[in-house]
Amino acid sequence: MRKWPPATFTTTEHVAFSPDGTRLATVVEGPEDGAARTYSLAMWDWKARRLLWSDDVRRAQDVEFAPDGRTLAVATDAERLYDAASGRPIGGPFGGAGQGITLTDAVFTRDGRSLAIVDSRGRLTVYDVATRRPAGEAISGKLSGYAVRSPREDVVAAVTRDDRVPLFDLAGKASLGVLADANQDGVRALAFAADGSTVLVLDGNGTIREQLVEPGAVAAAVCARAGNPLSRTEWARYVTGAPYRETCPRP
Repeated sequence: MRKWPPATFTTTEHVAFSPDGTRLATVVEGPEDGAARTYSLAMWDWKARRLLWSDDVRRAQDVEFAPDGRTLAVATDAERLYDAASGRPIGGPFGGAGQGITLTDAVFTRDGRSLAIVDSRGRLTVYDVATRRPAGEAISGKLSGYAVRSPREDVVAAVTRDDRVPLFDLAGKASLGVLADANQDGVRALAFAADGSTVLVLDGNGTIREQLVEPGAVAAAVCARAGNPLSRTEWARYVTGAPYRETCPRP
């Protein structure tokens, strides 16, 4: 990668590889320009060590490629989209709420047609990329601003301000519940496994905890722990509003 002289920037804020791994988007903080900080967004052909384009931006909280690699989303006080090849802005900014509210993270759906945005109020809102309008009501989850999407479906895992990990269905615009609390000293990083069946949580002690989220795998784990399926009597006692069915295979 190209080496910048110290006067050019002070801090690397964000880096993101394109889905095909050929390009690298960076946001760096420049030296103070009077009383204000300056920030630069750049796109690199990292293998050739060649700058493709750059643009001055407001302080960015997140940089995200669309799944097809053609669009780059940059979250600042509003969401801004760029043509990844040319650096040309695509339409105007959207998703900003003003009054000191910033956007803290953004995640594309798998088809790239929608963008889930987390703001500094802790809300998650899904926007239609074409119209730049919300595709439903915001989901209030007291989020801290970090979110990741499953590689196999439009399910997002996020982190709350009290270090819990909720799951959201982007298609249904609904909460899927919260993973069991097992994190010590906060959540430092979050990722889905490559097959989307588990969420990996790095806590403040440096421990990586693996939690199942794929429905079939979760059901199998519960059945293994329970040992035997519920009897009709147990079903009537613990389950209401649904007819009896066997929930686990008999050993």
